[in-house]
Amino acid sequence: MQGAFLDIIDEAATFANTGLGIDPTKGGIEHVLPIIPNVERLVETYRRKQLKIVHLAEQYDSFNDVPWRWQQGAIGDPRTRMLKHLQTGSEEARLRKIPPREGETFFPKNGKNAFKVLHVRNGIAEPVLTHILRDQLKVRHLIFTGVATSVCVGTTAMSATEENFDSILVADACADFFPNRHERTLEMFGLGRSQKSDLYGSVILSTDELIEALEKS
Repeated sequence: MQGAFLDIIDEAATFANTGLGIDPTKGGIEHVLPIIPNVERLVETYRRKQLKIVHLAEQYDSFNDVPWRWQQGAIGDPRTRMLKHLQTGSEEARLRKIPPREGETFFPKNGKNAFKVLHVRNGIAEPVLTHILRDQLKVRHLIFTGVATSVCVGTTAMSATEENFDSILVADACADFFPNRHERTLEMFGLGRSQKSDLYGSVILSTDELIEALEKS
């Protein structure tokens, strides 16, 4: 575990707070809030042991860059605080539950999947995040926490596996606005099986389990 990076996905106030234009009929914020103390504990442990943390945040330069389905009502009026939280450089975008500290990597993603952002190197398109993690930070193991398990966390972790990283989800440090989607995504990563792993990656059941492993390493 010593060489595993902690990836914190979309812990901005947008996805972990109330009163920001989230429609409660589209999912329950109450299912997201309980993981915040666990993520905070992991961050404290990583910082104390001087391990690497990567913050991944969904952000867009303009309303036109927001995915079409979000424009059609999932967010609502573009003037709402919800959308402002997704606008690159806005004051709202800096209102984060767990702000990055100096020396920690912050990576804005213009979509659910953090590996979606591409650049061309030597005539070949590759994800920018792959270059940062593999070539700059020299990492192979990724520990995923954050919101939402079935969307940003799951798609990013699956893509990480395809990019030849070892993807590990912390079950009680990830959350979804719909609990059944959370459970189904964890099942895709091996939850409920004896080996607790699958083609997509693997699952650590609890924050306590991960912290214990980190303290021993």
